[in-house]
Amino acid sequence: MKCTQRRRLWWLAALVLLVSLTTPAATLTWNNPAGGNWSVATNWSPNQVPGAGDSALITLNGMYTVMVDGAITMGSLTLGGSSGQQILATSGNSLTLNEASSANAHSVV
Repeated sequence: MKCTQRRRLWWLAALVLLVSLTTPAATLTWNNPAGGNWSVATNWSPNQVPGAGDSALITLNGMYTVMVDGAITMGSLTLGGSSGQQILATSGNSLTLNEASSANAHSVV
């Protein structure tokens, strides 16, 4: 009986640790009206670069270019604001989207 209780406690501790290490997906919004490199955390709000499960919104109005400056894998991307022209330039780098994404009227890839 004691062995079974220890086993349950071990599994419970392992589950708690696993849940605490799992980072939930975030929604990050481009905030640099001058454009810039994808991998610069301060270009995003909150200040972090979108990761594999995250959603990125490049919907800030204005005319600017976001440069994909490395191989990027992420959840989803929404590109294009309600005015101006938002350009996503890959310059030969790969951009892998794991979820449904959209390019609105003012976007250019």
